Amino acid sequence: MGLKITEKEEFELKKLDTGSFVHAVVDEFLKTVNIDEVTDEEIDRIVDEIITNEISQYIKFSMSAKFRIMVQRVKKFIGLSIKIYCTGT
Repeated sequence: MGLKITEKEEFELKKLDTGSFVHAVVDEFLKTVNIDEVTDEEIDRIVDEIITNEISQYIKFSMSAKFRIMVQRVKKFIGLSIKIYCTGT
């Protein structure tokens, strides 16, 4: 019989999915806060919370190191984009 070892399925986020994901996070952020009163630190914290919640809803698979790095990059991108939007620059 032997061991029936199977590879874990890995979650992937394709380019089209990434755009939808970014829009969903930004939309949720704008529904959550008053952009005139939010600080940079609050932006980072809230974006992190939203992304963590969004990902946990969809991931039922293992996250590879590559995926975790991509998530960190997306967090930085969204946080920076929101900061620019909030300051009007």
